[in-house]
Amino acid sequence: MKLSNMDVQLPKEPIIDQIVKVKTGLKGENVIYIKHEIQNNQKLDHKIYGEYAVKQLSRQLRNATIKFHILTDVQFIKWQSETSYLHKPTFSDYSKNSITDPEEYLYSSKDAVTKGNFAISVNNVNGVFFVLDNTHSVITSKDVELKVWETWKEPIPPSELIIKRKKFVSAKEELEKAEKNLERNPEDVFNYLRTAIDLSIQGQFGFQKIKNMPEFVADAEKYNFPLPSYSLISAIFSEGNKRLHVGKVATKFDAKNSIQIVRDFVEDLAKIDISQEQIKDFKNKSKSVA
Repeated sequence: MKLSNMDVQLPKEPIIDQIVKVKTGLKGENVIYIKHEIQNNQKLDHKIYGEYAVKQLSRQLRNATIKFHILTDVQFIKWQSETSYLHKPTFSDYSKNSITDPEEYLYSSKDAVTKGNFAISVNNVNGVFFVLDNTHSVITSKDVELKVWETWKEPIPPSELIIKRKKFVSAKEELEKAEKNLERNPEDVFNYLRTAIDLSIQGQFGFQKIKNMPEFVADAEKYNFPLPSYSLISAIFSEGNKRLHVGKVATKFDAKNSIQIVRDFVEDLAKIDISQEQIKDFKNKSKSVA
């Protein structure tokens, strides 16, 4: 996850969930269009997903089909005004059995189909028209089940951005303290390195606290939670002072190399891209973080 002004939460909002009745050319209303305005304010990576299917009323209608298009408001207006159409999509004349498919669209089934699904980006779109076309059918009316929802990324509140940046800055400060102590107390360097790792992980994933780092590392590896290295953290947290850690006493050479390795770890950690759903799932599985 890169440190930026956006989160990766994906709210899901239903737009349409209904049965749409599409009649025939003999009965009128053989093309139905549903307009939906797009609200893009504060929505990033805005997408629309959906599915449609002709509902079978009897065995005789098991191959009943529909044409389905999604057009922007601009594309729909152009489609209406095209002189090449047999008649316009306003359909004042229902005696004609079919219309020309739109040449420009966000999505089109192209052929008459029994069902389909779609996923389209609407970041730069003000409105869309969902078009159900039954003009190819002279006798059979159709009931079409249409379900549509939208997802987007929401900006991180400024306060959360400040917290994340502070934690990354603090991690870098700990690395600077480690370098300053390299000559005097190489054993103490690992205290700063451990803190740098702890703060950088908290800042990257939005954890309030890592209760137990060895347990966190074990769970992260077990549940495929992304980290630049699992073994590095285990090694850093087992070296240093004899009184506090079971590992060997660090030499100046060990400490110097470890500072650079942890610096690389922090930089690579900041490049990890992970969704809030993945983070939430890990927090539900692991008791090592809060």
